[in-house]
Amino acid sequence: MRNALLVFCGGGLGSVLRYFTILGTHRLLQPKLFPAGVLVANVLGCLVLGFISATAPERWRQGAAWPFVTTGMLGGFTTFSTWSHDSFQLFATNATPLAWLNLLGSVVLGLGAAALGWLIGRQFTP
Repeated sequence: MRNALLVFCGGGLGSVLRYFTILGTHRLLQPKLFPAGVLVANVLGCLVLGFISATAPERWRQGAAWPFVTTGMLGGFTTFSTWSHDSFQLFATNATPLAWLNLLGSVVLGLGAAALGWLIGRQFTP
């Protein structure tokens, strides 16, 4: 039950962080057609998870912080449902090239960010 509460609290924090990341990205880039904020949140979440996966000691993985940060906070920060909806809307409005850019870009950049985070994290681990 404790872990469920940690995931719940982390998810709320992650969702608020995602909200501000999307707002900030949209203000910075002023996208008209492309959902750049969700892409930024998803790629950044992948980078952070890759990094902490490489750096977290085993005792940290067994403690309360792991479910709070990974499943909760990063799960709330990244968003598969919004990504899927944004991609569908691009297809539905005949913005097919942008839809494919969103789908493939998120997957390729997400995997790349997770790998980069892991590689950076390995530099901090003996």
